[in-house]
Amino acid sequence: MKRPYRNSIQQELLGWLLVPICALWLVTTFSAYTFADRFANDAYDEIMLNSADSIVARILKTSSGVVVDLPPAARDILEHNDMDTFYYRVVTLGGQQLSADADLLMPPEAVNLPLWKPKFTDGTVKGKRVRLCVLKVPVQGSSTDEVVVIVAETLKARNHFATEITLSIVVPQLFFILLSAIAVSVGVSRALVPLKNLRNSLKNRSQYDLTPIAEEGTPTEVQPLVMAINELMIKLAEDLEAQRRFVGNAAHQLRTPLAGLKTYVALLKRKKQPETTDLLDQLDVGMDRLNKLVGGLLALAKAEPSANRSTDLVAVDLNGIACDITKALATKAEGKEVEVELATSDQAAIIQGDTTRLQDLISNLIDNAIVYTQKGGHIKIRVISDDQVRLVIEDNGPGIPAEDRDRVFERFYRVLGTGVEGSGLGLSIVKEIVIMHDAKISIEGVEPTGTRFIVTFKRSPPTGNHKAVVNVQNV
Repeated sequence: MKRPYRNSIQQELLGWLLVPICALWLVTTFSAYTFADRFANDAYDEIMLNSADSIVARILKTSSGVVVDLPPAARDILEHNDMDTFYYRVVTLGGQQLSADADLLMPPEAVNLPLWKPKFTDGTVKGKRVRLCVLKVPVQGSSTDEVVVIVAETLKARNHFATEITLSIVVPQLFFILLSAIAVSVGVSRALVPLKNLRNSLKNRSQYDLTPIAEEGTPTEVQPLVMAINELMIKLAEDLEAQRRFVGNAAHQLRTPLAGLKTYVALLKRKKQPETTDLLDQLDVGMDRLNKLVGGLLALAKAEPSANRSTDLVAVDLNGIACDITKALATKAEGKEVEVELATSDQAAIIQGDTTRLQDLISNLIDNAIVYTQKGGHIKIRVISDDQVRLVIEDNGPGIPAEDRDRVFERFYRVLGTGVEGSGLGLSIVKEIVIMHDAKISIEGVEPTGTRFIVTFKRSPPTGNHKAVVNVQNV
């Protein structure tokens, strides 16, 4: 499968900025070396021409012919640096060598050169690359004799000089490129901070938080993206609100006919006709289940965060709510012969919450524990208040398999094999209320069997209206 193409804005910007800079640096380096090489050649050619002029000054016409009076000491003076080897040769137009290195050949075009017009060229002497200067001059003391003076030297000094000039230009440029790369990288990173902030803002949001993103402080280029996201969130919020209203209205509309049907079933039961008794009992059970399902749908619609955006959370004591709900469900627990133990905290368990929704949360968790705990079982309810407030409800029922613990909060999902009737909405309602209160819920297994639900709230500072509660009782 072909992997999706991934691109980075930061890498793209760095590429478009740094690649031309590096290309420009390469062009500049080549140009600098070319310039330095030409400059070095011109400078050393001038020195080499001066050496040739010094040799010309030592060429004389004597009675025995043309001679070159160049003693060894004078030759040492002509070798103007310690890096290169100096060669020279004086030849008549007829090809007769008058002085010096036989390996330094006379170029064929030297005979036709104008007088005193030097010609510089590259060549090879003894396998070494050299720079040649060829100069045709007249002989002092003679009006007819002409000679060719050839001087040459190796290229080490020239190359060294050209390299120094190039480095003096290129190294500062390279340092400048490194500073530019750092500056560009930092600048691009800072320019992308608004995008990173936008990403973090969306990443940290709940899936139910569809409030618009603040456009203040966003760059001009990002504002169209923010506006498009806000428009999408508005559409999603409207769609979810319509869905919630539909569920709520449908649940409300179903309650009235269900109540009427329940009444008719009760009236038919009073007639005590044997042939319809079993059928009416089954119908009555089905009506109870349907009533519970409708009630769950209505409670779920009210518990969704989208339905509680305007709900003001107030400081409430979770101890009191836990006591009230535990007492309210005592009859159901007694009917199943399940022992319920409540242990409230030794200090006020103050949280920011909605009392009605918190009652629904605790009621669903305790009811779920009663339903799934076998006859003669045990349920422990604890409220713990320290740096956080925790509601712990533990039973010794069959437990929830580890692979199902995340899915039990899904709507209408029920663990297979329990044999317990239910609507599959109770824990979904709990999850919505937990999200509404910015709390967390987790499920743990209990040894040897059982389930422990832990709901963790952010603790609020106690006020003067809340007193510490210490209560351990069996209900």
